Amino acid sequence: MRKINYLEEELKENWKLDSPQKIVNKILEREIKKREGLDKILDAEKLVGCSYALGEILAKSARLKVGSLRKFYQSLMSIKGEKDDRKIRDKVLSLKPYLSYETARKRREVTPLFEVLNPLLERVYNRKDYLKLCQFLEAVIAYHKFHGGHD
Repeated sequence: MRKINYLEEELKENWKLDSPQKIVNKILEREIKKREGLDKILDAEKLVGCSYALGEILAKSARLKVGSLRKFYQSLMSIKGEKDDRKIRDKVLSLKPYLSYETARKRREVTPLFEVLNPLLERVYNRKDYLKLCQFLEAVIAYHKFHGGHD
């Protein structure tokens, strides 16, 4: 019986997304203008392919527990009610030290997540960018679970 390749798997293989650095390079691959945010650079295919690859790395290689992912996601979601773009950017950037701290505490498990999210946090300039980041992290959590991520 022939194996069915799903879009996620095809994108991961075609783009050779086997490390966090390659995932970041794919997301940020085209020439980025100084203030071009996530909403412009993270299209649907990149979101699906890159979140699939990261979810797999976090579940299989890093063995990151879903609780650690959800903790960061909850911190990100606490910003959801904010309307002012400047405040959104400030609050998103304030998550960088938290992510760094978690990486220092659980280096092996959290490092791949840090390597991908850290540059993405810098690309949040407004509400649309913030919502794209939330969508990306939601997809990472879903694919992490799909690949056997555990509590």
